[in-house]
Amino acid sequence: MNRHLFCILLIVLLIAPLLSGCISSDSNDDEVDTDGDGWTDREELAAGTDPENPDTDGDGVPDPIDPNPLVAQGTTTPPPSTTEPPTTTQSPTTTSPPAGDDETWMLYEFEVGEEFTYDVSWTTSDMTLSGTLHIDVLSSSTSDYKIHYYGSYTGFLDGSFDTTFTTNRETVYDDFVTNVSNNYTMISPMFSFTILGSWWNYNFSNQQFYVGNTWSVTYDGETTTFEVTGECSHAGLNGYYGQWTYTGEDMEIGVCVSPDVPLALASEYRFGSGDSEIVYSSELVDYNS
Repeated sequence: MNRHLFCILLIVLLIAPLLSGCISSDSNDDEVDTDGDGWTDREELAAGTDPENPDTDGDGVPDPIDPNPLVAQGTTTPPPSTTEPPTTTQSPTTTSPPAGDDETWMLYEFEVGEEFTYDVSWTTSDMTLSGTLHIDVLSSSTSDYKIHYYGSYTGFLDGSFDTTFTTNRETVYDDFVTNVSNNYTMISPMFSFTILGSWWNYNFSNQQFYVGNTWSVTYDGETTTFEVTGECSHAGLNGYYGQWTYTGEDMEIGVCVSPDVPLALASEYRFGSGDSEIVYSSELVDYNS
């Protein structure tokens, strides 16, 4: 009996370190977060998401805060494309444009040598991401422009970016959005929603900016309205502030623009409400031409 007890104790002493190592290893594995998105690999596997991709469905919303991380959400796409050309209606106004103040906002009409610096942010109930975006418009021997954009971001994720591409006047918007989306999927919403939004062209092309002016644009039965409510100033540039609303989605945009600058001076985009609200914002903090 004593011999048997001795053998059992010996076996226990021999395998205890191995068992301890296995237990410790499992415990550490529970804490591994390969893609750094805030969900451990074990949580990713349970949810069916990719433990090596912080945004499994590629919609720009990190898995932990995505309502459905396996299906791309509409929060990273502009208002739906139209099957018919959008129609614009100038609403009656109580004021007339001041004398000599009848300029329209010429979007993305860059001039070589322009330099923009923006503070940008992305906020939800669960996380905050903020950063800086620099855009330099350079000359190109093969195209109208060479765009150099670079910057950094901190918060839910930390990192930096630095990219250059060539483009032409008629394709600069599409090329810029595609480049940012392909290279920096996780942070592209901060730029695409506030600085490069596709709705700028549909809603503001050929419109005059002065306090009191209003207009509406209809997309396949859904109406966008805009009202210029006041004046604003950013980076030493004076502009006009207005509120933009879209009946097709629960979203609202406030934007400051100057007819003299081809990008918004500042904007704030709100999507959703309550705990599901997402807010993107940008502000021009430095400009050179």
